[in-house]
Amino acid sequence: MPANGTSALDAVSWGSSTGGAAGSAETTSTLGVDRTDQRTPPDTYHVWGAQLNACKNLLISISTTFKGGTRLGVLKQSSNPFGSSETGFYADNTATANPRFSTNGTLTYVANGAVTTKGDLTPFNGTNFGVLAAGSNNQVLVADSSQTTGLRWGVAPSLVTAQTPAFGATMNINPSLGEQCTVTLTGNLGSWTISAPAGPGQKFILTFTQDGTGSRTIGTPPASIKWLPSTYLGATHVAPTLTTTATKSDSFFFVSYDGTNWIEINRNMNN
Repeated sequence: MPANGTSALDAVSWGSSTGGAAGSAETTSTLGVDRTDQRTPPDTYHVWGAQLNACKNLLISISTTFKGGTRLGVLKQSSNPFGSSETGFYADNTATANPRFSTNGTLTYVANGAVTTKGDLTPFNGTNFGVLAAGSNNQVLVADSSQTTGLRWGVAPSLVTAQTPAFGATMNINPSLGEQCTVTLTGNLGSWTISAPAGPGQKFILTFTQDGTGSRTIGTPPASIKWLPSTYLGATHVAPTLTTTATKSDSFFFVSYDGTNWIEINRNMNN
């Protein structure tokens, strides 16, 4: 409490050094003298408080709208409105509605309609956001710095799935449908192909099993299979002669080192 017994919001002492009627005039004898007993009228406090609160709300609104917030509702915005240290979204409506993202003054965006298929991804390629098309079933994302986006689809190293495609006189074998493939030969296999590896490092086991009759044969293998015993990608790759005994199996283990060819690593015959 002040010395004159008034409270901090009491207007009784307004204009007086010793207390007195509110609104008393300042005299020439007291002009320029610190008046520690002077009090601000309560109404003035309310006005100041309202003004400060309005300023605070204005600053919050500006911060939310223009600093790191969204500006997707801005129409006719044809250039990046953000400064070098600002980040946010804005709408480029010069042609079609196309939300864009600005960071550190650099405009990066995905072209309108670039992502059109379920599973498509939009990884950053170092300059803009690129598009990585959806992969095949059972594939996983693999980090690969040689790719434009830094990513590619590949087969999970720990994923072991089996497939038993129906026999046909002409067949295509797709390792991406299962890395352990068993073909039961119910007749002679004529022309056959094998799908390209999903990427370097993919492994694949191919087994040919004779049916109850036996003596089934396979036609000329695809050129992308590099059989033992020649060296890696050597000129001579001799296709094996299958076991002809009924119900017996021959298995071949392949690895793709280059993402193009299937290199035979090992085999288990007449099993």
